[in-house]
Amino acid sequence: FDSMYLALLPTSLFLFAFLTSDVPADRKHLRVFSLLMYIIHPWCIVGLRLFARPLQLWNLLVENRFTAFFAVCLTSAMISALGTIIWQHIKEKS
Repeated sequence: FDSMYLALLPTSLFLFAFLTSDVPADRKHLRVFSLLMYIIHPWCIVGLRLFARPLQLWNLLVENRFTAFFAVCLTSAMISALGTIIWQHIKEKS
């Protein structure tokens, strides 16, 4: 039994509550960011496992759960932030 599974339920509930809550106009980008994080996070787990073996980082990025957790979270956050910036740029043009 992994400790990450214990955090899954409260984290999912918090994220769902945040996505469905009223967000002030100056923080609408947080809604886009959290939605992208929710969608992209599982793909970052798959991508990490996919690229870890060819890069010979399997022990560091997959077997070591601590570094795997931070690598997936960091990658998910960076891609979500980039997606949020792109989303805002597209929205401003239209």
